[in-house]
Amino acid sequence: MQPLPDSPPEPDRPDLRAIQGNDRPLARYVRILEEEILREIDRIRGDVIAVCDNELDAGVLSYGHPVRVAGGSVLYSVGITGLADRFRATSRESIREKLSEAAAELGKSLGFRG
Repeated sequence: MQPLPDSPPEPDRPDLRAIQGNDRPLARYVRILEEEILREIDRIRGDVIAVCDNELDAGVLSYGHPVRVAGGSVLYSVGITGLADRFRATSRESIREKLSEAAAELGKSLGFRG
């Protein structure tokens, strides 16, 4: 299969992933090694919340929580994004609770009965 004309070239090393906009100042915070990505996925599964703190945009903090649908699979997420300085006034646990409640309510409306 031929790559799309404007697609980035494949990395020389298989453990690296191409990042669009590599020259952006915060690109150094983006995880690109496969092992780092897999560790982060395991952490998110354990915490049941994803956190993006200054990874893509300076001063921006966001949280995401999975939404389960009928059958128990995760097809959606619910999240919140804002200025990091304002978010830090609220505990991560409090945000996790509110997102969990919202995800459960949304999941119920999508047929999840867990």
